[in-house]
Order: sequence, then structure tokens, then C-alpha cells
Amino acid sequence: MAVSPAIPATAAPARRLQTRLLAGSALCAALAGAAFVGGTPGSAAGRSGASAAAPPAPAVAPAPADLGRLAALSGCALRPGTANADFRQAVCTSPAGGRVAMVVFTRQTGLEQWKAEAESYGRYLVGPRWAVGGDPAALARLRLRLGGVLEGSTAHLGHPG
Repeated sequence: MAVSPAIPATAAPARRLQTRLLAGSALCAALAGAAFVGGTPGSAAGRSGASAAAPPAPAVAPAPADLGRLAALSGCALRPGTANADFRQAVCTSPAGGRVAMVVFTRQTGLEQWKAEAESYGRYLVGPRWAVGGDPAALARLRLRLGGVLEGSTAHLGHPG
């Protein structure tokens, strides 16, 4: 079993800041445009009062942690954003103009740290070392193409602190 190197104590605050900025970016992308794959942000599927039943299982295995592959499977144009040793982020725009934020992580622990910070920012679709943030109805439809699991809150809870 390989042991991962310890993260220096000085890196923890910077990593938390990166995670918060990344979660905020996903929220901005989610609120920026109309639904990604049809529907509207105000449609019944996108409201927090929608059915609490779990969506049907996706017809595909979760997509790999690769921005280009996620974009190709989603049918959108990728616009690269932040990239560093821990993650790569991009905004993906559909031909109809809807947008989602896509993030891939170099390690599963990076995804887990991001999820802990992103919980209050709404719903997101999660696969192995990747996450997609956007309109809840669009995420439900993207789940059928990308696989993964819908996680997070059904309502934006605001910024902590």
C-alpha cells in the first residue's frame, strides 16, 4: 500500500481557499444560463419542491476524469478555466447557450475535499474524480450521458460565515 505524502500545514489554508473558489465558480456557472440540455431553470424539474424520489439510474457507466471526454459526451463546447496540480476546471456551453462548470481532480481526495465545501452551493453531478455543477434539471439529463451520482443540496443555502 502506498502512503501519500503529508500536506504541509501552510498548504491547508490555500487548498481550502482554492476549494471555496472552485465551489463558487460552479455556482456561478449554474446560475449564469438557462438549462443546459433543454428545460428552463424555473421548470418543475428545477424547483426545490420537485419530487424527492431518486432519479432513475443512468444508462451508462460513469465517464472518466477527463474534461475533453466529459465535454464530448455532453455535446458541449469546452472553454478551459483554472488548472493546477490538484484540479482542472472549465465551462462547457451547449449549442443552445446553456452552461455548466466541469471539474476534474488528480486524486479522489481532492474531489472529496471539494464536495465537503460545495455542499451549500446546490446540486452537482459527481463521478470518479470529476464533478459538474449547473441547473438541477440539466444535471439530471446529463447524468444519463455521463453517469455519476447527483449530490448536494436542492436549494442554495448561501455562503457560510
